Amino acid sequence: MNPILIRHLHSSVKKNTFFWLISLYLLGIGLLLIFFYSIIVGNSIFSLDGMLSLNDLFTAGRVLYWFSAAVLLITAWLLAPISALGSISSERERRTLDILRTTTLPVHSLVMGKMGNALITGALYILAPLPMLLAGYWLGGVTIIELVITFLVILTALLVNIAKAIFLSSRLKRTLTSVLVYYGMALVTTILIGIGLISLASFADSWQYKDHAAVPLWVEAMIQYGWTILIILHPITTGIFSEALWVEYNSLGLIELPLEISATSGFSGIAHTITLPSPWIVYTALALLVAFLLTRATIRHLKRPEP
Repeated sequence: MNPILIRHLHSSVKKNTFFWLISLYLLGIGLLLIFFYSIIVGNSIFSLDGMLSLNDLFTAGRVLYWFSAAVLLITAWLLAPISALGSISSERERRTLDILRTTTLPVHSLVMGKMGNALITGALYILAPLPMLLAGYWLGGVTIIELVITFLVILTALLVNIAKAIFLSSRLKRTLTSVLVYYGMALVTTILIGIGLISLASFADSWQYKDHAAVPLWVEAMIQYGWTILIILHPITTGIFSEALWVEYNSLGLIELPLEISATSGFSGIAHTITLPSPWIVYTALALLVAFLLTRATIRHLKRPEP
């Protein structure tokens, strides 16, 4: 077994910080769950017949399920990579990184040990509120395929964000700098994606007021491809739009999106369709590739001598 991983697991068990943090995290999740169920019970009490129908249970289960999935995605995006952000930089601050590099331990084993510890810690944050997600599944309204895809996207988001955090930790000399850069990038990325989606929607609406016979087909195609590229850059938008497309087109694989044309005369119709994979497919493939490249770049960087 990897000695770096064993050392970190033993030291984590002896610390009280992690247990306090996960206890507070579970307390917040529990309060959210109680609040959600109180809304369900309150709706049934104040309904006309005082009964809760099966359809209401299915709807509540689906809402609870996707709310829980969003919480887990945010956890994999923001909370789980915290330990990875100081994995390499903390060794540099304690002046122990050079000692580790002079041992017979290969650099890739050092990086894999750090990543393994961060993945185990992050997995605990994911598994802790898992009953809330499964409660929504047990209430009905969610298929087993959706459950598997949800787990796949959450684990992929966990992997790529931890790889990103370790890469930053290896490049930056201080842990505080790694933390600020990581969360600054997360904030900027979220804002840019939101601006991009709003700009695409405004661009599409602006064509309705142009002086032309019909909206060009290439404009509609560019809009479809544009929002697809934007939403796969973020795990939250990937989950939201994958679910929306599943509800509208009843497909979690390849989706045929219509390209609609509209003219100033008022005529509109479907001129053509383009086939695109569901956002979760592209996000998963892209995230795995990025995680591999970041891990490889981290290993190559640590093999170089420190300046």
